[in-house]
Amino acid sequence: MTPDRVLGATVVSGIISGIWTTNGSPYVLTADCSVLADQSLAIDPGVTVIIEPDVGVDVFGQINAVGTPGLPITIRGASSSRYWRTIRFVHSPATNRFISCSIRDGITALQFVTGSGVPFSSAELVFDCHQHVQSASMVVHRYEHSTDSCSDVQGPATAMSSSSSTALREN
Repeated sequence: MTPDRVLGATVVSGIISGIWTTNGSPYVLTADCSVLADQSLAIDPGVTVIIEPDVGVDVFGQINAVGTPGLPITIRGASSSRYWRTIRFVHSPATNRFISCSIRDGITALQFVTGSGVPFSSAELVFDCHQHVQSASMVVHRYEHSTDSCSDVQGPATAMSSSSSTALREN
């Protein structure tokens, strides 16, 4: 979908990819969005992403949100009391990076979902990333199709392991 500019903001929904720059900032997600497999979204330093209440992002491809200490990336809700859902990585084999980011006002900031036999996606979070969410800052769901069971790992994290084990390195 081609983003629209409304009152200085770039309004987006549906399939997202490409490069988000400060010229288009803020980017306002008004409905659920997806980064498709074999596609990527790069978010430049200094960009603000505003996610409307009950909206989420499903990532089947890759997100690289790489800010700098002087120009961090902000991912936040439209309201600090009405939460957006999550950025959910679904069977994404890519390494997803969130560096020098502030993530807030979400129910679950980052969520990883993988199935048995599927390469585990990974996220690289650097210590200067700040997550302020309603519940857990990161949730991992590993589904075992053979037993129809699910195991969760929750907690604050600085990095996600790119191995078959669902390990979180905690602060």
